[in-house]
Amino acid sequence: MRAAVLLLAACAPAPPDWSARPLAETRDTVDGIALAIRLPAGLTRGDAGEWHAGADDPSVLVTRAEPPVDLAAFEQAAHLDPRDTVSDRRTIPGGFALAHRAGNDVELAVEVARGGLWCHAGQAHRGGVPNPAATLRWLAEICGFAEVDNFCHLRRARASRHYSRGDAHRCSRPVRRLWRRQPSR
Repeated sequence: MRAAVLLLAACAPAPPDWSARPLAETRDTVDGIALAIRLPAGLTRGDAGEWHAGADDPSVLVTRAEPPVDLAAFEQAAHLDPRDTVSDRRTIPGGFALAHRAGNDVELAVEVARGGLWCHAGQAHRGGVPNPAATLRWLAEICGFAEVDNFCHLRRARASRHYSRGDAHRCSRPVRRLWRRQPSR
């Protein structure tokens, strides 16, 4: 049985190495909040703040969320599988970041909660994601750049506890990259 599993894993075609693909800034709206995010070409916009390509390709999900109060609460809110290995956890300006992997790099993911957004970027492949250290850095760059583009809208939405998708306030601050690089461990 074990030999059959190894044979199937060896026969599975390796996915492309996305970590070398350049990222381009994209502006979009998720849950009525304007945001800026850097994404690779080839991902298509799905529903509710999701970008994806194929089954073994990366996917990105951005949702509206308040950041947890501390790093331990953030890790708990990420609902990691108990078998996952956390390769990096850190406090970043205005939030938290977490990188984790499953199995023999079968699944890699980065979570960032900051400024009213929760970003999850990940890639999975049953034979292992190619170039895992570079892929984790690349996923961290995607989520590390995700930032609310219109801070007045977010403040008003928080104050009123409701918001309108058509409500566009013109008092944005420039986007800043707050989490540039994740060291490989």
